[in-house]
Amino acid sequence: MRLLLWLRLGSRNYLSASVFLLFVFLFFIWKLRTSRSSHVTLRAPNSQLSSFLNGKNTADFILDASGKYRIYPFGFRKNIDNRAKSGVTVKVSLVSHCTTEHLTLLPALARRWQGPISMAVYSSPSDLEDTIRRFELLRQCNPDVEQLVDAHFVTLLTPGDRRPASSVALDVDNQQQPSVEERFLRCDDLFESRLKAKLKDSPNYDQSSPYPNNLLRNIGRTFSNSEYVLVVDIDQTPNVGLHNAFISFIKARRRISSITEDTVEREVFVVPAFEINTATSVATPGTKTELLGLLRQFIVRPFYFEMCWKCHQPTGYQKWENCPVSNDMTVSHQVEWIDPWEPFFFTPNKAPMYDERFMQYGFNRISHACELHIAGYNFSVLSNAFLVHNGFKTAETFHKSKQTELTRNRALFAVFKKELLEVYPESSRRCW
Repeated sequence: MRLLLWLRLGSRNYLSASVFLLFVFLFFIWKLRTSRSSHVTLRAPNSQLSSFLNGKNTADFILDASGKYRIYPFGFRKNIDNRAKSGVTVKVSLVSHCTTEHLTLLPALARRWQGPISMAVYSSPSDLEDTIRRFELLRQCNPDVEQLVDAHFVTLLTPGDRRPASSVALDVDNQQQPSVEERFLRCDDLFESRLKAKLKDSPNYDQSSPYPNNLLRNIGRTFSNSEYVLVVDIDQTPNVGLHNAFISFIKARRRISSITEDTVEREVFVVPAFEINTATSVATPGTKTELLGLLRQFIVRPFYFEMCWKCHQPTGYQKWENCPVSNDMTVSHQVEWIDPWEPFFFTPNKAPMYDERFMQYGFNRISHACELHIAGYNFSVLSNAFLVHNGFKTAETFHKSKQTELTRNRALFAVFKKELLEVYPESSRRCW
């Protein structure tokens, strides 16, 4: 009451009161935003799914070749800054894929890669809205994700979605917008409660529907708009500076007169893969020198060392280890592909895509490497490059249906190899 009476005393007092209230309001807003450095304010989404997030519940999608999956390309576009694009003449992107539960692994990957990332995220239809909201918040909590990652969302097509128009209503619940309190929750607390707890009990490929890993890889490649791509799993970390080092390597390789353009275009560059024992709490190595030290301590070992040594042994780890550490990326050695080698590698993006019939576990990457071999591509191992998988691969880390899926995909691989003889009739190479 005293405030109201005071305001009525005259225009001068009224003006003073207005200024005072405005100052209090602005101070409150400033205090709310700066009280903790880890707080985040939700911004308007940079997304073609913005209408979906704003409650209109509609968005455009396209179908995959099989007609079974909805694809929302560029659900979120990267806001790539000058550090990642200045002076770059060869565009190289990292391509990865995951389910909603594994999104918490993306910030570390983006922070280490420091270049464009094309990310395919798979979700069930009922979880799609929650997945999109989580990714929106993930971007705002992590500048590297916001600046470097294009996100493409993939889900199963349900019967009600079979409509002629490209813009359709999504069959998910229209949830309320985040509360004011949620807008200012600390990012680490939010993701601890919503994502990491669920990830803890989520074995590989343990989903309600078959995980279309090769479809997701192809989506990432298709929308990467890059000359070269490095396709990795979400739980792998590259060495520090790999993005820029590979760009410099390719530019230098093209200047070598003895290497023809066709040779460069028909060459893939293998990145040796390792796995680290997370029980030791040792940080993931960033340089080859650090990794070699951890190898000697048996904290790091070659990828799939226990589960399928023959799948990565052809990489030639000993040759790679003996190749001197230097500031410049070079080719350590070349390897002729043999079954069942499934390396990770940089490849020209115009190279054959992955066969999307392979789902869940087994032969999804072997089949791709096999086709590249038949198609005339050569495999060169990079000297200073590596990937580190988060954790040792052991029998306990796999889902219960692994063996059934492996049997199914092994039979499919036999058919696939026969088909390659018809696709590449002039090739003298074979997948055995």
